[in-house]
Amino acid sequence: MKKILIISPDLSVKGGVSSVVKSLMTEMEKRGDKVRLYSSYIDSVHPILRVLYSLIRFFGFIARLHPFKYDVYYLHACAFGSFYRKFLYVMLLSILRKNVVLHQHAADLELFLNKNRFNKRLGKLAFKSSTKIFVLSEDMKRITATVTDNESIHIIENPIRLPEFSRADDRRPNEQIRLVFLGEIGKRKGIYDLIQALSRMTDEQKSTIHLDIGGNKELDTLTSMIRQYGLEKTCTVHGWVDGDKKSALLKEAAVYILPSYFEGVPISILEAMSYELPVISTNVAGIPEIVLHRYNGLIIEPGDIEGLKQSILYLAENLEITEQYGRNSRRLAEKHDVPIVVDKIMGLFENDARKSKVNNTRVSSAGKI
Repeated sequence: MKKILIISPDLSVKGGVSSVVKSLMTEMEKRGDKVRLYSSYIDSVHPILRVLYSLIRFFGFIARLHPFKYDVYYLHACAFGSFYRKFLYVMLLSILRKNVVLHQHAADLELFLNKNRFNKRLGKLAFKSSTKIFVLSEDMKRITATVTDNESIHIIENPIRLPEFSRADDRRPNEQIRLVFLGEIGKRKGIYDLIQALSRMTDEQKSTIHLDIGGNKELDTLTSMIRQYGLEKTCTVHGWVDGDKKSALLKEAAVYILPSYFEGVPISILEAMSYELPVISTNVAGIPEIVLHRYNGLIIEPGDIEGLKQSILYLAENLEITEQYGRNSRRLAEKHDVPIVVDKIMGLFENDARKSKVNNTRVSSAGKI
């Protein structure tokens, strides 16, 4: 049994990191490992209070550090504010010679590191001080390796729980093709590009499709844009969706769309793939490593609104290809199943434990001489 302390945003924070942490904790606890979460951030209060909360939690962590006797201190970080917060924990724990694993989720890691010298120095120091670095993709591994000589960089696939689901081939010839978008509402995820792509279609083309949108944040801007382009009958905005509601939307859909500008390896794409959905997405970060062009989806450049429109129409008009892409998606998603990912993580943790025992034995033997 391993004792693991996970340091991450509170699980109430909506987003991919919380989803990953929940999945990992559930699977680790199922195996009998002792796992505890230490919350370093919340987003349900005013921004000033968020900073205050984070500082209180860090100094509270220092005060409680002595009772925290864990085998692994497992930190989950993104960029900017998240990285600054985790930097403090990494440095403290490395000074105390703790086993620190830094799991990097940042969609904009390269932008963060190259923004200024201060960020790059922080990155170098944090990566050097970590026992292991976990990243989501080959692209993130490449970016991380440019600022550190720490060779212990490991790709850990984003975990999902594979549903017991098989898409029935019961589509009627005149049935609308349902598209689904799930994610933060804003420019970064490309939702406004998607609305513009739909607005460029003819009335006849629009009548054959329907877009379901699940997400949070800029909902007023989105609904206003939908009204502006007269797409009220083409789009349904559901707000934030999770659990059974999200599952129902994925089951009903024929195509998943996420035309992002910045990403890591989106959990939402992997979840859609697990429901046998083809994916239309963009050539950024780790996305082309999970969405293979013309195998389980279509890849376009960020901001290519015409390319997005044509990709939607292509899949809507070629259902046999759409269904084959969906089956391929499911096959690719299987290696992201939570038990497989946790097997990989625990194997890496065990390697550290064995090295530690060897080093302790050597020290003990040297003392006897």
